[in-house]
Amino acid sequence: MLGILYLAECLLTGFAVVVTILPRVMQKKILTTAGERSRNPVFALYPACLIAGVLTQGWLTYVIGCIFSATGRPLVWANLLVMTMMPLASFLLIARFRNHVRFKPLLRQLRPTASETLFLAASISFACVMMIAGFRVVKGNMIIGGPTAEDMSLHLNIIRSVSQWQCVPVQYPPYTGAGMKYHFFFDFLAGNLEFLGLRIDFAYNLPSVLAMVAMYCAIFECFFRLCGRKNVCHLVWLFVTFRSSMGIYFFVKENWGNLGTAFRTNDVYLGKTDYEWWGLYQVNALLNQRHLIFGMAVAFFVISLFLPYVIRGMEERAKLRRGEDGRVLPLKEYLTAVLHKHMTVSGRSQAGTAVFAGVFLGLTGYVSGHAVIATLLMLFVMMWFARDQLAFAFTGLCSAVLMLALMSIFAGSGSPFGVSLTHGYVLEDRSLGNIGKFFFQWIWLLIPFLILYVLRNKSVHRIVMAASLLPIVFAFCVKLSPNMTQNHKYMLFALYWLELQGAIAFADALRAKKTTVTVTLRRVVLLVLLIPLLGTGLYDSYLVLKKCDTKSSYTLETTPKLLSWAKEAGVTKDTVFLVKGNVLTSVNAAGFLNYLGHMSMAQTAGYNVPDRRAWAEMLLRSETPEDARELAHALGIRYILIQRRQREEDPKLREDVLATAFAKVYSAGSGVHEVAVYDTGYGVETGAEK
Repeated sequence: MLGILYLAECLLTGFAVVVTILPRVMQKKILTTAGERSRNPVFALYPACLIAGVLTQGWLTYVIGCIFSATGRPLVWANLLVMTMMPLASFLLIARFRNHVRFKPLLRQLRPTASETLFLAASISFACVMMIAGFRVVKGNMIIGGPTAEDMSLHLNIIRSVSQWQCVPVQYPPYTGAGMKYHFFFDFLAGNLEFLGLRIDFAYNLPSVLAMVAMYCAIFECFFRLCGRKNVCHLVWLFVTFRSSMGIYFFVKENWGNLGTAFRTNDVYLGKTDYEWWGLYQVNALLNQRHLIFGMAVAFFVISLFLPYVIRGMEERAKLRRGEDGRVLPLKEYLTAVLHKHMTVSGRSQAGTAVFAGVFLGLTGYVSGHAVIATLLMLFVMMWFARDQLAFAFTGLCSAVLMLALMSIFAGSGSPFGVSLTHGYVLEDRSLGNIGKFFFQWIWLLIPFLILYVLRNKSVHRIVMAASLLPIVFAFCVKLSPNMTQNHKYMLFALYWLELQGAIAFADALRAKKTTVTVTLRRVVLLVLLIPLLGTGLYDSYLVLKKCDTKSSYTLETTPKLLSWAKEAGVTKDTVFLVKGNVLTSVNAAGFLNYLGHMSMAQTAGYNVPDRRAWAEMLLRSETPEDARELAHALGIRYILIQRRQREEDPKLREDVLATAFAKVYSAGSGVHEVAVYDTGYGVETGAEK
């Protein structure tokens, strides 16, 4: 159970980092918009420890693995050194900075209240059910949920390239040899956990569940900072988990006559907005992009660290607006006072926050770059109204430098990032009227609660609302990656914030000092409104589970025969295959490096697919054995794998020429269903050729 021990050491490492530079997360009393309030420190301590521990220990494992890559067993040495030295270093740090925390009072404070227990239980249960539904091992076979199939094809390939072949530095398996332009750190973590002995579903699901619970805890921390109430945290959990949308309204309207049958037989996500049938704005997006869950946890936690600076900044601005003698200061004097007061880092706590947020937000760049960018956008707005603005500036600069440094190391030539201005997001009709229609359909009944939230709360809430809208503006106006649909991650991040703030407004509307007939009627109406408010999200979650049942899922052997053959054939981490158009087959489960895999994934990541596809097709359609051998050696391809999909989709495939040019070294099945592997001899001495 070395994998479990590795994760436990990650939490220990994270705790040591927190004790050293960010002890304030363990305070019981924290600043909220309602003044100082007591809360359970676990909601800040747990995500802080997980984020700091996983990123510190994970990146250290990766770097040491790269150093020992020439040994042929890089992960053996990396894990041996990291798992031996990090606990020792952690205990030394905790002992050195033990005066930063009182351990006995802290342990007593970690006992949750009834509402906090309900929040944690709901978060853990939902995370476990969804992650296991999406990916599990049953009777020696991997069961991969239907909604996750295409994305899982890539994730499984990276995980297995790490765990089976110790492919460090990590390559992008479907497009090997052209840099790693996309996220990979979370898959590397899962691959390393499988290498350490965890079964693959545990290696992938366990960090996913831990990250999702951390995300919910960080959301709780933001919610508590904004309202100072914890007795309604279950409402925030419901709103964030089960989104508001007009989808449920359209569905009920269209199927009113046979609603029961429609609910049971429908298999399409609800909603009329463009591409909503992909499940862009609900748990489906997290289920097939587990790295995004970790990114969301980092994003919400970092913002929770800076919320008290905004609260304190607005309080101080109100005081500064009037001088010591009570007169209203002239604008010039007021702005001078604000700059003098706020353009500072006023103490060790603020410096620790800036260092922690800047470093770990930057290291998240190759976990989920979208989460990092969305966080920086929110911090940019918040900074202008906060105190200790240099802390914001340092965080932004440090995280941006680290993320760009990681890109320069991993992305290789032809970086996918290129800023271009556009408008309309993924909408086909980009008129202002249709954009307004999109937002109404997207969050519909949440809109009046958001208006109520802005009108009835303090200026801090309006600032946070404005900050949470900036990622939406960015998603509609800026294109960074080749595929505009990637911007849905900014939309999802903003949606979580809107749902969080709408839940606070909903809870405020329920609250009343006296119980009267009018108040009771209002509460009844509000509680009835929960059905259409949460209906789309609830039904979407039901659909995800329905699509992930055994009948609708994909099945792969946990240890495919192809992998067993490759181990015996002497395949190494640098061996390149050509499996054109491969999606969720035993090739992915074997973790092979592929010259040209599933094309849409490579294009989304920013690779130059057309050129490589042309070369691959030229090889597969070679007219003579000599041409096939020459091309295979020129492209560096050792094995060519032909399966049913290639035979059916490419009428110009010349398998007869390939069979003449190369030796068939593996065969499974027969006829059109045969999986055949041809050895090109690349890298093997064959007379004058090599």
